[in-house]
Amino acid sequence: MLLIRQSEERLKWLDQTGVPVGATHCCTGQEAVAHKGPVHPGEISLQIGKAIRLRGGSDVTLISTGGMSWTAGEAAEQPATPGIQTRVLLMHTLKPLDNDAVPAAARETGAVLTLGEHSIVGGVGIAVAEPFAEQIDLKVLFKRLGVPNAFPPHIGAQDYMLAEHGLSPGAVAQSVADFLKRARRN
Repeated sequence: MLLIRQSEERLKWLDQTGVPVGATHCCTGQEAVAHKGPVHPGEISLQIGKAIRLRGGSDVTLISTGGMSWTAGEAAEQPATPGIQTRVLLMHTLKPLDNDAVPAAARETGAVLTLGEHSIVGGVGIAVAEPFAEQIDLKVLFKRLGVPNAFPPHIGAQDYMLAEHGLSPGAVAQSVADFLKRARRN
């Protein structure tokens, strides 16, 4: 599965995959997020099953997909996270998942949060958690950020709904900081 955010990236990356379009499920995100700016500076090379490191960091890893990758990058720069070095990985493919980058990030940072603009059931959170569940020697703090497993009591535009579910850059940054604070106390 490919998770691609911006339209210019979409065409280029689909062409690079070499995968027949009929065999590919492509989640492109809302065009409403395109006005927020690029997810990554400059050219990147798409490799199916390989995450793209958008930002280095040694304290925590934030793994995102699609339109939430911009949010992850912005969250890493928010005032709620001073002194927290946040690694940001763009997981543009969930199947195959990057089974090298995910455990490496867990070992190197000790904490992983996933960020998706959909239900926490399924999606990037579960895809990332599965490799952890099967590795006896890997101890990692883990949390999924996304829409709770419930029907929302409200409707609205994408930005409104993201804010309502704590998925704005500031709210994500606060979730990261709070999670690390709680984890360090235990």
